[in-house]
Amino acid sequence: MRLLTWNIRHGGRSGAHLDRVIDTFVAFAADVVVVTEFRSHEGGTRIRNRLAAAGYQTTCEGVPPPRNSVLVACRGALAACGPLDGRLEQTDRLWCVSWQGLKIVGVYMPNQELKHPYWAALLAHAGSAAAADIYCGDFNTGRNDLDREEGGTAFIGAEYMDRIVDAGYIDVWRHLNGAAREYSWYSNPGRRGFRLDHLFARPLWAGRARTCRLDHVPRLSGLSDHSVLVAEFDTPDASQPGSVA
Repeated sequence: MRLLTWNIRHGGRSGAHLDRVIDTFVAFAADVVVVTEFRSHEGGTRIRNRLAAAGYQTTCEGVPPPRNSVLVACRGALAACGPLDGRLEQTDRLWCVSWQGLKIVGVYMPNQELKHPYWAALLAHAGSAAAADIYCGDFNTGRNDLDREEGGTAFIGAEYMDRIVDAGYIDVWRHLNGAAREYSWYSNPGRRGFRLDHLFARPLWAGRARTCRLDHVPRLSGLSDHSVLVAEFDTPDASQPGSVA
């Protein structure tokens, strides 16, 4: 199973630029796609239509077009979908889907102090009977010791990176790459690197991860200001709990 998440920057723009963004999604041929900074406007409709034509079912909440949100797309039918917590001010920032026995939450955290209630909701969900197998997307958060370049502004909420681990989840990129430093977004001005895009999985799924890498080509080519995070998982036997057929 291949899963990717990518922040497409303010809806992916329009015209030929947006076509290149959509072509990038299709070229990865992922089974699950989590799009952050998705917008429910004409460009968003083009994204959904192209993904549907490529065999994906898409889900997101219809939010006002200027606002960034999360779109989740999966190959084949989705069993269920909806917001993680309907009490949040912007419920579309944490979006749950169930696909072939796998529970996934697409994440697009706000910046700075605004992220606190969203992290609280995510951690409460992670500790509940409804907990997801995977939480992935743009968390706008990282560890201050490893996930920001020297001289970069310190993360607000860096402690949440430990709290989700304490809740029983594994940072799959860090699990496979140790103490390496690699960044998915660079500040402007200053050009300081930060790892903002993450994939947290239950140990069962983290143990199935063969690769989890950042593809920088879309960012370096100017399609977005974020790199693509893509992971490959071994497909378990269909008789196992949480398996993907």
